[in-house]
Amino acid sequence: MKPMNNAHGQSRRSFPVISLLCGLLILVLSACNLYESMENKSSDKAKKEDAAMYIDKGDYDKAFEILNKIYLKDPTTTDARLLQLLSNASSGKIGLDTFNILEVADELADGDTSGGIDLVGKVLGNEQGFLTKSDIDDKLFELQGTAIPALEQIGEKMTEDHHAQLGLLSIIDTVLTVGEIIIEDKELDDIELTEEGIKNLYGDSGFDKDNNSEFKEFIDDKVDNLNENIRRIERSIDAIASLSGTTDAKDNDLSEIFDEFLEETTKPVFVEGEWERQITYVSLDDYIRNL
Repeated sequence: MKPMNNAHGQSRRSFPVISLLCGLLILVLSACNLYESMENKSSDKAKKEDAAMYIDKGDYDKAFEILNKIYLKDPTTTDARLLQLLSNASSGKIGLDTFNILEVADELADGDTSGGIDLVGKVLGNEQGFLTKSDIDDKLFELQGTAIPALEQIGEKMTEDHHAQLGLLSIIDTVLTVGEIIIEDKELDDIELTEEGIKNLYGDSGFDKDNNSEFKEFIDDKVDNLNENIRRIERSIDAIASLSGTTDAKDNDLSEIFDEFLEETTKPVFVEGEWERQITYVSLDDYIRNL
């Protein structure tokens, strides 16, 4: 794991997502015992509960400060409570809001887009889904430096809740990386990170720098991380199904968005005797052309 940086009404399918995300995502995990004895107030357990309260209040920087001090005592820890709180604090710092995610997912499930790109743009960008290059860089730094590695460090103790949360962070990381690639291709300072915004940039053409070797290397450097994201997203679809009591991704707004995003952005690749979905330069170029 990288060193921690310091830096309305629901549709018929959205209720399982609410019960799922309210328990796993950012944020309220458990209350602190108000009558805890004074000698225990300095314990790591008490500090974790204090951090959970700061997360609940939206003070993610303070929560992160507390949790990171505990983490640095043992950077190899597999303490699931600590690591999930740390991931939650980091996620909060980049602007992830549970109920906003739910509302946007509910809205997109009944719309004309597959939803993956729009989910991220509309949750993390402004009302039109715009993010600056600096915004994207900062959010990717937080996701790849802390939010995702913290959950992965739980290891064998990971629950379905953890896998579902990790899938959400992974699709956000993937979409922001796609935004980063488009900014590089078009040499932009900001981007409307929605399907419509990308379509307006490209029409029915692919990457502008398709014959540029440096641009291809820029994408190739990101492919391994993108495909780690794909594996986490696939695992999260199963986790969400298990948590919401269904076997069909289309029965749940969030898992449907995840599944359709993978269908559109990946290609089947034969690896060690099995087919698996992967993002490649070609699959990204095709995705942009087909919008």
